[in-house]
Formats: sequence, structure tokens, C-alpha cells
Amino acid sequence: QGDYDLTAQIDDIDLEEVLEQSEVDSPIALSGVFESTVAITGPMLQPRLAADVIATGPVTVDRIVLSEVDADVVLESERLVDLLDTITITQITAIPELGGHVTGSCVLNLATLPDSSPELDFTAQATNVSGDAIAALYDVEQLPVRLGIVGATATIIGPPDALKTQINLQ
Repeated sequence: QGDYDLTAQIDDIDLEEVLEQSEVDSPIALSGVFESTVAITGPMLQPRLAADVIATGPVTVDRIVLSEVDADVVLESERLVDLLDTITITQITAIPELGGHVTGSCVLNLATLPDSSPELDFTAQATNVSGDAIAALYDVEQLPVRLGIVGATATIIGPPDALKTQINLQ
């Protein structure tokens, strides 16, 4: 009986392929390629998997292109058999090509698979983002006011086929 102390480098993780292979239907377009340094530590029956995931090029989320993305992902459980039940992104940092900065965190509950859909709980904060540039991406024609630089907090919760989104602009 010992502890895990393993590290590995994983290259060329294609987000579209991961979603396709896992049979997850995302309600928005997601694409990008990542690399990751993964560490597995802890007791044999209660391992902890931690990964630093970094985009190797642009990442597209719906119509927004991110020039940089870095995320810290953790999988841990009191029991080995439950290790893949919850994926936690403790910190995500992204730089949109349009400017600004985005940070966030996320919990994806997979414990209900295969009987029902996974549950997402995602929160993000955006700062110094061009509201007018974002509106143009979504074909919003001539607003009565100029949005300028905005900040926002977004929360997305629920299963992929019934996500609830709340966005508060500042």
C-alpha cells in the first residue's frame, strides 16, 4: 500500500474530438487544441488527479475566439470508484481576441451518467471587454447606445440540453 506520485504530459487534446468521443452534445460550438500536465497523487484508494490545461492555439466558444486559455482541473473523491463522478475546474483564465480578460470556475457532475445527462455549474467574470465588438459578433444591428468597455458575470447551470444562463452586465 503506497501513494500515487505520477506525472504525465499529454499533447494535442482536440476539444471537438473529446466531446464527440464522450458523446456529449454541446449546445454551443466549442473547438480548440490543448496540452496538459497531469499529476496523480495520494493514497491508492483515494487518488487525486490534477491537470494544468493550456490551449496551444485559438479556442472558439460559440462565436467568441479566445487567444489564450489556461485551466486547472481536479478530480478527487473519497472512493476510487467515484473518481470520475465530478470534474472541477478550480480556475480558468482566458484572453478574448477582442480584448479583455475572463476568469471562472466550473463543476461538471457526471455521477448520473449513463442514466441521465451530466449537470454543469459554471461561473465566469469578464472584465474590460468591448461590448460593441461582442454585439457585432452576434449580428446585433445598431444599438441605440454605444456599449463601450463592459464587465460581466455569467452563470450557466443545468444539463447540456437544458442549460440556464444568467448574465449581469456592468
